[in-house]
Amino acid sequence: MKDKVMEATLEKLMKTIIKQRDEMIMLRSMNQRMEQLSTNVNEYTIPMLDQQTSESHHTDISTDKYNDGHSNMSTDGHINFTKNGA
Repeated sequence: MKDKVMEATLEKLMKTIIKQRDEMIMLRSMNQRMEQLSTNVNEYTIPMLDQQTSESHHTDISTDKYNDGHSNMSTDGHINFTKNGA
């Protein structure tokens, strides 16, 4: 009886080990794929970051006291009550 219990325990242990090994192989494969995708993305985006965007020559109106003629509200948050925005 003791031998049968030990044999069943060993069989269960072996199945668990095989299952864990298969999961580790799958995770390792997924990790390698993620690293490859990350490398591909970096190879693509780094050159893009070096390129000047078409908007980069524009001034930042959030720091200017730019007046919006339609709303009489300047971008610095103050209401402009004058007609010409002065």
